[in-house]
Amino acid sequence: MSRTNTILCALLLLGTLAFANPLQAMWSVAELREHDHKSAAMQGTPSQVLAGVTQPLGAAQCANGQAEVGGIAFDCSDVDLLAFVPVAALGQESYGSAERRIEGSDVWGWTSPSTGDEYVLMGKTNATAFFRIVTDDATGLPTLENLGELPNPATSFSVWKDIKVRGNHAYIVAEASAHGMQVFDLTTLDGLDEAPDRRHTAAAHYRDASNTSHNIVINPDTDWAYIVGGTSGNTVNDVLCGRGGLHFVDITDPAAPASAGCSALDLYVHDAQCVTYHGPDTRFTGRELCFNAAEQWVSVVDVTDKNAPVRLGVFPYTRSSYVHQGWLTEDHRFFLLGDETDEQRFGFNTRTMIFDFEDLTSPQLPVEYFGPTTAIDHNMYTRDGLLYQSNYAAGLRILDTEGLYDGGTLSEIAHFDVFPDHDNASFVGTWSNYPYFEDGVVAVNAYDGLFLLQVDATLLANEAFTPGE
Repeated sequence: MSRTNTILCALLLLGTLAFANPLQAMWSVAELREHDHKSAAMQGTPSQVLAGVTQPLGAAQCANGQAEVGGIAFDCSDVDLLAFVPVAALGQESYGSAERRIEGSDVWGWTSPSTGDEYVLMGKTNATAFFRIVTDDATGLPTLENLGELPNPATSFSVWKDIKVRGNHAYIVAEASAHGMQVFDLTTLDGLDEAPDRRHTAAAHYRDASNTSHNIVINPDTDWAYIVGGTSGNTVNDVLCGRGGLHFVDITDPAAPASAGCSALDLYVHDAQCVTYHGPDTRFTGRELCFNAAEQWVSVVDVTDKNAPVRLGVFPYTRSSYVHQGWLTEDHRFFLLGDETDEQRFGFNTRTMIFDFEDLTSPQLPVEYFGPTTAIDHNMYTRDGLLYQSNYAAGLRILDTEGLYDGGTLSEIAHFDVFPDHDNASFVGTWSNYPYFEDGVVAVNAYDGLFLLQVDATLLANEAFTPGE
């Protein structure tokens, strides 16, 4: 038997043994992934309340629990609406013989180092749209200026698109055939006038280890990107890399991304956060670690040596359904996790799993936090001691994490519901948010369009804190 065949057989055997592990969730990988292969129509059922909105909406202050504009009332608390760009204003997309409704997905942001201008990068099924945050002359409030879009490669079309930024470049992937990873030079946006029909071009199109990908992860402190949930189109490579494990990409030169191998320690990684570790477990200070949401468990992998990644541990939990996405507190002690289908499967309110990683190889059993609605959780991020959750039908929820250090709990302090119809456990409403602009401005992307929100400054001043101090 050749060395290659020996490796393949060994990996397949390891995979078989892994799925027999009684600590793992009861569902098979095929069953676990089923939710991610629904039709776009099922995933992004439009809001009936927002269905008639075809032009952008302006600002609306949150008062008495509602922000009202254009005859629509959004449920809210301490979060104002600055602007809304509906998908209906972004056109339709030809897909085969049918016209399909464009839908929003991931969102990220960038602040120009030369001009100080802030930009929103909106993922759509057919492109990535770029918006500059400008001041509205009439209201004096921030609003969105459409600068055009970067189309998907060829005719690829997928609601599963994700974006991250390193330096002055955006890195964009999607679960669409031949999409690969697009690299876009964000400095080309500076000085442009508004032009929604403008079509931008990519600075690079990387496909060495990425034909289709579910997500892109970037360590903010290094020039390493990690493509997850992807396939390269090469069967041998896909098996060796776990058909969706971590793919390592050197982005030192954004115009020429270079493959640096992969890890099959987790056969499929749905999402991850990769950091240069500075948390309480000083054994790993300065190491590059990835905290993986790997469908059936959370895993922590040391990827400092790309040729020999090491898994520090696999951490399942009770009532697991689909381990989707999570984010660390800024002191790297707690990992806050969302399970995407547990609300549907078990019938409880929005659940956030709280992993205390004071010891990275032997954490405490996770604590459960249940939110006030039955909505499904999706993407969440931390900033200044606060957790910004995009919870599908319930919209943006902002939670205080200070209680984690005194009793191990979270508490909701503000919200803005971008899906007025209901808060049920269904795949509608918001996909993700970007809370890293200055002055409490948060971009929230939803299937129905892009929201620009403003969190109350007094609330932020009173509630924000530095974890670990």
